[in-house]
Amino acid sequence: MDWKRHTRTGMKAAGAMGAINLLILGFLMVIGYDTTPLDPSGVEIPVPVFAFATVLGGGIVPGLIGTVVWTKIDGRWSEQSRNMFTLLALVIATVMTLPVTNPNVPTGDAYVLTAVLHYSTAILGSVFIPYFATAE
Repeated sequence: MDWKRHTRTGMKAAGAMGAINLLILGFLMVIGYDTTPLDPSGVEIPVPVFAFATVLGGGIVPGLIGTVVWTKIDGRWSEQSRNMFTLLALVIATVMTLPVTNPNVPTGDAYVLTAVLHYSTAILGSVFIPYFATAE
């Protein structure tokens, strides 16, 4: 594995995903979904902290990890790799979003906010990670 190339590819995808997720977060807040989830102590997370977490958790982490996963999937299923990668991303987003599989899922407006961000991360990752990985 060429870690330098994977890191570069992952950071490009992470930048694109994080920026678009930040725009989605801003749009959702403007239209009224401005209730952020609660932190473990039961206090609402401040918007700047949630925005930073959106860039980190909706861009950098999935971009870097997704690049390595994409490389493995592309090596195994070359023709169907995009479909498999998209399916995996959507399954992970579903597991992170469902209250049955994740007991810490927020409720109300915060649930809508996090659900949209989980699925947008999955969709953006399935588009940008393969694009940047094959662009090199």
